[in-house]
Amino acid sequence: MVKKYIKKNNTSIFFNILKKIKEHKDKYDTNISSLKVFLFFIVGYGLIINYSLSMLFGVEFTLYKFPAFGIIYYFIKDEFLEWIRGIRYKG
Repeated sequence: MVKKYIKKNNTSIFFNILKKIKEHKDKYDTNISSLKVFLFFIVGYGLIINYSLSMLFGVEFTLYKFPAFGIIYYFIKDEFLEWIRGIRYKG
């Protein structure tokens, strides 16, 4: 009798956890996919910019610089324009 109760209770807990995971799966999938796009954007543009600068101006190509160039490009492309638009329409 006790074994049946424990077995039934454990499986019901397990299925409840699976139901909760399925309910929140869509929310986490969108967050993860947007993070993947962001990282791909940073790495891709960082490699292009760092390689171009190393060929044109002799800047050393290192593994530490290309993510930095990608982040700088992202902030100039997206965030900096939003700041300028906000300042321009405030005044």
